[in-house]
Amino acid sequence: MGIEGSPTMMVVRPYHSTMRTRVFALLESAGLRTAGAQRVEPGTPDDDALAAIVEARPDVLLIPFHAHRDQAGNRLDGLTLSGRLHLLPDAPQAPILMPITPMASASLRLMTSSGERAELYGELLGRRILLLPEDEVDEAGTIPRVMAFLRRHGVRLGGGGR
Repeated sequence: MGIEGSPTMMVVRPYHSTMRTRVFALLESAGLRTAGAQRVEPGTPDDDALAAIVEARPDVLLIPFHAHRDQAGNRLDGLTLSGRLHLLPDAPQAPILMPITPMASASLRLMTSSGERAELYGELLGRRILLLPEDEVDEAGTIPRVMAFLRRHGVRLGGGGR
């Protein structure tokens, strides 16, 4: 639990500041504190990001889809990281909010429709991950959708903790 019993949040490999500002405004409106959120920087390899998540045990994870590369040139994206996190026996079962750009949506559809992990990804998207399409972040209906998702996962919003 964070400040004054509010849920703790970890931001993993965030988008650029413009998108991050919009998503943080959405989360603040939904009752989450973003100030002081722990952060894993873009380009951090999956193994290091997973270790940070397991150690911190946040109540909520903000993991953008954000396909990019680490310093070694390995492809990174939020869905693959979330799938690996789900398979770790000691990982926190925190709900995952996943901002995604319209361009990345095609990649996500491909990952969830074919390949060895398609079933796992589909299951995660159905239960543990809430996609936040970039073009819907500022829409009024997104706030209640985020709030309902977090409450369904036991997160108490507005300073109540998890």
